[in-house]
Amino acid sequence: MSGWSGHGLLSAATAVLLATTPLACPAAHARDDVLNILTSCDHEDPELLRPFERDNAVQVHFRDIDTVDSVMSIIQQAQPGDWDLVVTDETVLMPMARSGMLAPLNASDFPTTGIPAAVADPRAGSYDNVLYAVPEKFGYFALAFDQARVSAQALSDINEIWKPQYQGRLAIYDSYLPGISYVALSLGKDPSQLDEADLPALHDRLVALKANASVVGDMATTQQALADGQVDIVVGGGAWTTAGIGNDGMVQKGEPAPATPQDSDDDADDGPPPPPGAHSPATPAGNAATPSTPASAPAPQLAAHPTLTYLIPRQGALRWQQAISILSASQRKDMALRFARYLRTPQAQAHLATSSCYWGMPANMQTPLSPEIRAALHWDEQPAQIAATRLLPQLSPDMRDRLKSLWDSVIQAP
Repeated sequence: MSGWSGHGLLSAATAVLLATTPLACPAAHARDDVLNILTSCDHEDPELLRPFERDNAVQVHFRDIDTVDSVMSIIQQAQPGDWDLVVTDETVLMPMARSGMLAPLNASDFPTTGIPAAVADPRAGSYDNVLYAVPEKFGYFALAFDQARVSAQALSDINEIWKPQYQGRLAIYDSYLPGISYVALSLGKDPSQLDEADLPALHDRLVALKANASVVGDMATTQQALADGQVDIVVGGGAWTTAGIGNDGMVQKGEPAPATPQDSDDDADDGPPPPPGAHSPATPAGNAATPSTPASAPAPQLAAHPTLTYLIPRQGALRWQQAISILSASQRKDMALRFARYLRTPQAQAHLATSSCYWGMPANMQTPLSPEIRAALHWDEQPAQIAATRLLPQLSPDMRDRLKSLWDSVIQAP
């Protein structure tokens, strides 16, 4: 769920890391026993990566990404073969496809059985009628709220949150594209058709929205603010804001797939180093896995905040759709394809849906999850919610820059 702003998922510390990491040293050929991935935090759980690493005798290294500009900058500055895959929103991946950074995919490698037609639609992941990205997880930028303190019926009108009685009760997820798009919907405008003439109205509407907010922040900040009762509503929220939140306000890792034996720590130092800025999944302290004592995550505290939920206003909302792409410069395309296919298996889909960073809908609706987890993700409501939402818009670089500048000028103002 990354790639929409410079403020979305990542902390300031990570942003500094992206800016200061040195470039890779030239290499004649990339090692075959590593796979390097640009991705978001929900792909970094050891429970997700270890089965693939074990079965393919490979180490997965990853690096957090946040914006389309940062992704393209990392790739442009890297040596050929440094990076193999990128996982982010499909709207971010298409500019990369236009720039020749992505390798074409064969649709036959990615069956769509169990994936809703609107999510599986290849047009979202195609450029010039060539497939470059396939979806693996989705969710919504809508309204997350505490239903013990706010009426769901009232919030079903997208304009409700601009009323004076909500002053100080809102948190705004600080990500310009979903934020501006949501404001556009409140004005009755199509986010994909915005032009310069719309900017004054968008500005004024955003100023009025911010006046009602007491918190503006990234994913973790808005999750915590809602769970702690600092605010009653998160603008831009969805299941990622409400599902799996524990008593401490932090996201709990959901039900893991059956644990599998892991290599001993004696081999830990024999692996290849990651590329600049990348890191390997760390085993949590006190939870090291051995063949005799398989690791498992604690059961998520699904009852910790039972009144937290989300809804799609009747005027609509936005759908984020994470997708997988293979980089054209990868020297391990066969292994990259294996990993891309692995991410769509039931085991991987279950881990992605209930990651320790944020929960979301697996692309495959046949993913085996408990009834409690399905309820937290609003599983049975998905057909209606998909129909009521639209994908984040793909805009020209100029309009994207204008909207980001507008967002920053309002959101960062004292």
